[in-house]
Amino acid sequence: MRKIYLLFLLIGLWGSTIFAQNKAELEVIAKIREEGFQNSQVMDIVSYITDVHGNRLVGSLGIKKAQKWAKEKMENIGLENVEIEPILDHGVSWDNEYISLHMLKPNYYPLQGFPLAYTP
Repeated sequence: MRKIYLLFLLIGLWGSTIFAQNKAELEVIAKIREEGFQNSQVMDIVSYITDVHGNRLVGSLGIKKAQKWAKEKMENIGLENVEIEPILDHGVSWDNEYISLHMLKPNYYPLQGFPLAYTP
């Protein structure tokens, strides 16, 4: 019996929230949804930041380029007072410029691998 009362209480509370929204709020929500679905740049921005500026290790040249691009993109969109905040700058920089792995014995075989970040 308690479960039935609880169910009716929840349905009543949920129904009251629907009527609490006025028409102006619903129009604003509809405009926001329309803008998001029709003029969204999310996929372009995410694709560019991951494919072009993919290596963003703290202190690396890649993160500095990504920060600069993101700042310029936000300013082009129309945001004001865009600044780059310092993050975990512990004075160590690391970039992976080149790695080559080869198994020499018993037979030669090129290997694929990547170094762990911040290793010599």
